Amino acid sequence: MFVVTVAKDHHSIIEQALSPMSAFGWQWANFACSNDAQASINMLPVDVIVLESTFCGEQFIRSIRLSHPTIPVISVVDDPFMETFYQLRAFERHSTLSLSEVESRLPALIEQVAKEGLSGETFMMCSASNRRFSFELDNDKSKISKIVELLLDACESQEICNAASRFRLAVALEEALVNAIVHGNLEVSSKLRELGDDSYEKLIAERQAQPEYSRRRVHLCCQLAAGEVTFTIRDQGKGFDVSSLPDPTDPEALERPCGRGLLLMRSFMNEVSYNDVGNEVCMVYRVEPAEPKVETARNGNSKVTVSS
Repeated sequence: MFVVTVAKDHHSIIEQALSPMSAFGWQWANFACSNDAQASINMLPVDVIVLESTFCGEQFIRSIRLSHPTIPVISVVDDPFMETFYQLRAFERHSTLSLSEVESRLPALIEQVAKEGLSGETFMMCSASNRRFSFELDNDKSKISKIVELLLDACESQEICNAASRFRLAVALEEALVNAIVHGNLEVSSKLRELGDDSYEKLIAERQAQPEYSRRRVHLCCQLAAGEVTFTIRDQGKGFDVSSLPDPTDPEALERPCGRGLLLMRSFMNEVSYNDVGNEVCMVYRVEPAEPKVETARNGNSKVTVSS
């Protein structure tokens, strides 16, 4: 087994994890320069590449994937958010491993990806057919847009959405996440927005500073399948009586600040359902089948309509 590592800040941690494997004939070489690493990978019989993600970056990974699509790549990340980021990018033959797990899991993961022997095409078919991503979010609303962008990048890469449907998915997903944070975990009623002052945002800020509320988390799961995506969002609040939800199509409801989020979610998703407690929402979006093209041609004096 010959492993190339490209690391700088955490090189010693990676080398320490690999050190016991020298007894089994493993060899490795580390490079603190991506250009040197690229040149060596071009010449050496490399089995696996281990990268320090913060040092190498996405551009270097893309370069490796283009020049050596069959060599497995493992990115070591020291930020859970970035771990999910690389998973969502869905590079061929690319795995991620958190820095805290390097010592205990790196050798086993190297053996696993080296033995799988999947071609790039097969790997992409497997990863695209049934992919699941999970997040645990705190109650900071400012992080929502970045999470949503990453998830929709994954949806777009699997042709589940285009520019128009991506916008609708973004609106529905952001509304659901805001509801989970503000109304679920922080227990701030949207009725405060009807007062027309800053009491709504003020109470949000107060609750975010109180441990009783701030320690709660939002769990987000994204399941990609052929032609559809399912988002499941669960908060740690007390929930609510789902049967008490107002009719979002009621003209009076449209005039109130509260309730509009639910209307958007139901309008832009194929399915929206809640659990019995009211602290979990499941939203499903399906790709609309393409309408058949209808062409009209003249056959003598008559018209012939052809559907394809």
